[in-house]
Amino acid sequence: MALTQITDTVQSGDVTLFVRKFGAPGNMPLLILHGGNYYDSADWVEVAEQLAADREVAAFDARGFGNSSRSPSKNYGFAAALDDVCAVLRQLGWSRAVIVGHSRGGSHALLAAARMPEIAAGLVLVDYSPALGFGPPGGAPPAADEALPIFPTIEAALDSTSRYRPDPLTVEAKQRALEFLEPVDGGFRLAKRDPSFMSHAGETGAPLVPRQGYEELADVRCPVLIIRAAKSPLFKPEDLTRLDTMDRVEIREIDSGHDVIGEAPAAFVAALRDWL
Repeated sequence: MALTQITDTVQSGDVTLFVRKFGAPGNMPLLILHGGNYYDSADWVEVAEQLAADREVAAFDARGFGNSSRSPSKNYGFAAALDDVCAVLRQLGWSRAVIVGHSRGGSHALLAAARMPEIAAGLVLVDYSPALGFGPPGGAPPAADEALPIFPTIEAALDSTSRYRPDPLTVEAKQRALEFLEPVDGGFRLAKRDPSFMSHAGETGAPLVPRQGYEELADVRCPVLIIRAAKSPLFKPEDLTRLDTMDRVEIREIDSGHDVIGEAPAAFVAALRDWL
């Protein structure tokens, strides 16, 4: 039977974050940071329910995504992302957690573990390589909603956003897609992600400027698990060789595309449980 999901919200700076929690206090809790193109905490419900058999597990929608609010000041900088992690941890009453991050969420999880080692009992990077870095510092969002891409079909939207797409498309996959796609003339467009989600325009104070990804990883003091999707092109052979020589870093490979939790949830849960 599925575990009861508890939802909550927490204020962090100029946004309200939407949080899902599962399980009861037990082993070290897990905090999940979803990816950016396009994912949110709803994708993690099935996985979180399974992982919560012996611990608390939480996932939250990043600022500007899903059921979290959009930043009025367009503050989607790295400092804000780390502030959001801290705000969620305080709301949950957790002093430490294993930080799990997929794709863009992996970059934020890496920064959290490197810059705030006191909160990270472990770090799990899901199809995110430190060699990818942290993206452009500001981004160039569309000037208006009209500039958002329109996908002719749901299938095209899923392919463009790197999500796993069953062929043929299942009823469940279609229903999930319609939670974040808006029907418009000519097809569908993303409805639950701020087009400015890469903008740092509203940053206050000194901006957090990440170093090269491997430099940040070198400062991580907790055990690190990297889950690599075998069908994804994000890891080059030289990246795997370099990571294999690093202390505290373990690599597991899963037969999946980039959307590991959508395509291979059972394999993901098994790999993470074994490492934990």
